[in-house]
Amino acid sequence: MKSSLSSFAPSVEPPLLLMPDIGLTSGDLSATFCRIWVLGEDPQKRAVLSSLLEECERISPLGYRFSLQVAEDSADVCVSSDKDICFLWNVSEDTATEILAHSQMLPPVVVVLDEEYGASESAMSATRHLLKLGVSDCLSQDELLAPTLVRAIRLALMELAGRSQRAQRKYEAERHDASITANVPGVVFRLVRETGGAFRFDFVSELALVMWGEECDWSGSELSQHLERIHLDDRAELLLSLQRSAREMTVWDWSGRLRDMHGEWRWVRVSALPRKREDGALVWDGLVTDESTVRNWQADLERSRRALDDAQALSGVGSFDWDVASGRVEWSDTMYRIFGYEPGAFAPTIETIIAHVHPDDSELVKRSVERTLQNKNDSMLFCIRRADGQDRFLQTHAHTELTGEGKPARYLGSVQDVTDQLVSQQALRESEERYALASRGANDGLWDWNLRTDTLYLSPRWFDMIGCPACAGEGNPQEWLGRVHPDDLPVLETILGAHLDGISAHFECEYRLQHNDGSWKWMLGRGLAVRNEEGIATRIAGSQTDISDRKHVESQLAHSAFYDSLTGLPNRALFLDRLESAIARAARDESHSFAVLFLDLDRFKNINDSLGHLAGDTLLVEAGHRFASCLRPGDTVARLGGDEFAILLEGLADTHVVETIATRVRRELEKPFPLEGHEVFITVSIGVAPAQGRQTRAVDLLRNADTAMYRAKGLGRARHATFDASMHHSAVRMLELESDLWRALERDELRLHFQPIVELATGQICGFEALVRWEHPQRGLVSPSEFIPLAEETGLIVPIGWWVLEEACRQAMEWNKAFTMAVNLSSRQFSQTDCIERVKAILAKTGFDARRLKLEITETVIMQNTESASVMLRELKEMGIALAMDDFGTGYSSLSYLHRFPLTSLKIDRSFVAQMSALSKSDPIVHTILDLARSLKIQVVAEGVESEEQVRLLRDMDCDFAQGFFFARPLTATQVEELLEHTPRW
Repeated sequence: MKSSLSSFAPSVEPPLLLMPDIGLTSGDLSATFCRIWVLGEDPQKRAVLSSLLEECERISPLGYRFSLQVAEDSADVCVSSDKDICFLWNVSEDTATEILAHSQMLPPVVVVLDEEYGASESAMSATRHLLKLGVSDCLSQDELLAPTLVRAIRLALMELAGRSQRAQRKYEAERHDASITANVPGVVFRLVRETGGAFRFDFVSELALVMWGEECDWSGSELSQHLERIHLDDRAELLLSLQRSAREMTVWDWSGRLRDMHGEWRWVRVSALPRKREDGALVWDGLVTDESTVRNWQADLERSRRALDDAQALSGVGSFDWDVASGRVEWSDTMYRIFGYEPGAFAPTIETIIAHVHPDDSELVKRSVERTLQNKNDSMLFCIRRADGQDRFLQTHAHTELTGEGKPARYLGSVQDVTDQLVSQQALRESEERYALASRGANDGLWDWNLRTDTLYLSPRWFDMIGCPACAGEGNPQEWLGRVHPDDLPVLETILGAHLDGISAHFECEYRLQHNDGSWKWMLGRGLAVRNEEGIATRIAGSQTDISDRKHVESQLAHSAFYDSLTGLPNRALFLDRLESAIARAARDESHSFAVLFLDLDRFKNINDSLGHLAGDTLLVEAGHRFASCLRPGDTVARLGGDEFAILLEGLADTHVVETIATRVRRELEKPFPLEGHEVFITVSIGVAPAQGRQTRAVDLLRNADTAMYRAKGLGRARHATFDASMHHSAVRMLELESDLWRALERDELRLHFQPIVELATGQICGFEALVRWEHPQRGLVSPSEFIPLAEETGLIVPIGWWVLEEACRQAMEWNKAFTMAVNLSSRQFSQTDCIERVKAILAKTGFDARRLKLEITETVIMQNTESASVMLRELKEMGIALAMDDFGTGYSSLSYLHRFPLTSLKIDRSFVAQMSALSKSDPIVHTILDLARSLKIQVVAEGVESEEQVRLLRDMDCDFAQGFFFARPLTATQVEELLEHTPRW
């Protein structure tokens, strides 16, 4: 039936009561077309309803157009459209109830009661009843007007919108559940035990097809149908675990083998939690995961472990693995056997090993473990007592793995019983000693070269001749030939080869052999070859005689032409000649290492100007003797002219030798020179030029050393510097650093860190020491050891020092705690005429209590001018400021003056504290300092405390205070506040 209503436009503004706000937008209700269904063919009803709908179109606020449709009964109503409304026209309450009860698929229903209800109480009762049954609206004949009909239609449309939203939400929820089920890493299932006792699957996810190639549908099937697919060995446990879960209402947890569609067994794991349904049935919702891959990995790992155990058993090497955090220790089977136990006899611990260590080696083992825990690989040989009472020697190799924070995580290594090897070695040594006693009777060194095995035997006397500890044994021929002077080696090899080839009757050759101290000894070697039936030499043995004295006499003839007439040292010509020889040797032998030192006496001109040239010459002679006394045999010291000297160091094992000799030379020259009734002090600046690559000219090396010497003078004299091609760049860098340091204060780049000072009697923090740090914008955190000396040299230490004092006092006031604040006072600050006034001004500016301030001054600062220092210190003491002597024991330590200074405390230098232990030789020094301080009624602070043992020793000695990394590293102000929140106590 086509609508005849579409030509009418709405002309009546609907009242607001007809537009309730139910949370739906107008788009949910608006449309251009809506079908109104009426049950039963009745022309009169159709005419009335059509007239009403036309009026509804005019007043509807939603712009609806209505189409009136007729259905014979409720079953014929079409509900395919989302804009369908069914009118039960002129019906009784009972008729409407029956239609609603038998027609579940009806669209929203509007009931119009028949005329007999009118406006009676029965109409209201019927309306309430039908609304409960779900009709959208119920009207009596008296209410059948256009506005009430618009309301009824709107309510029906709102029900339509609500149905649509509920259907959409249900669809999305089902799709979400399906997505979760599909993405779970296993098969989701629901197993139900009916009240009759049978088990059946209510649901099994589709992932079973992917995981095991399942083609059958488990859902709805009974568990008994699938038992044949469970491995026979696992079937009983499956049923028992399921029954146990049902009985105890605990998690059903079972692992077993399931045969897939290809006939292969796959390990699976079932995990499900039971719950009881209202009808009494038990329901398990759970997950089945495939464990085949994990089981295979475990099997491979077990095979690898067995192979490792077998390998260790064959080699006799055991292994251990200690998880430091948990304390868990794992031993290999061989490890148990080494200690005399059956594998797995007990759970091993670190204490197990310690308990078996021989008492004589107990401390050795403990120290080795401590070293290894500091991420140092370590090996040791020690004795244990096995479970059967035998003493056995073990060789261990161990190392530590660290966490990301640098703490020990795992301590692991290997152990081998080397008792039998040690017994064999001892027997061999005894045999060799018997032969050594016989060969030692001869003054010459004996040698025996087995040409077939290319091994060389050298007697103890042979080693004595070159300054090595007396020993004997077979080794590489390079023990001999490698020590021969490079200039003599070709001659020796030629003469030796001629004898082995049968050209000469015997072997005899003179050559230089390098002594263990680096010098060269002249030797005379003689020998005779042993030949086989074919005349081929298979062995040659002989002797070696030291002829150095004879050679020395011969060399005296050429001495006068190549030595300085004043000092007796080699002159420039001889030095350059020897340097050229060293360069030539290095060209032939890359392992030959040498270095040149250029020395210049600092302010030597002052000696000549004040005491005269005769005194200056005497000083030069004595300086040359001191230089020579610092060198090794074989090294060369020469006077180049004036107050310039040079040293040639050859045969360097490593760069530390050069460093050691240069330091030794400077210290030797710092000793006073007695001249003309005066004690003269002088220093030396040294430039070092190590051999780099293939040097072609001696003068180039000497020039490099000269350049490095001027660098040492530029750094303040009385030091040594090593030449580097980047020395110019280094100078530029230092210049830039100095320039940046000038701006560091104004750019606010300096930072203060604070290290706690702990009162040992209570274990609590009593104060802090302020330490300056420089946070460079490009270079990051610059080490204080790099910029503090530069600040001292340039004078910047004065403004930096006052900034540190003011900032430390200000920060202490912010903390508002009763802590002391220790601040270092530099020598330049202390020497300022306004030092006292500056301290007073800072205390007044910050409001900091002078009694909580401690100024630390080094011994050197105090001893430079004892009278003025004593006066200044007393003024500071009268202000209430505590005074500490820093680094006590490393400077002058003039005890005769100590009682004159108003000091409140001494700070023991970290160099003494670091060496403290139960067996330490530095403990008497610390005891002495503490006794001295107590006699002067001065408190003592120990610096550099880094271990619990040091804390214990200091407490036993009644030391007052301590600071160091054991308590805390230097902290920022924020870190200090965090530390104080926990009220630490040590």
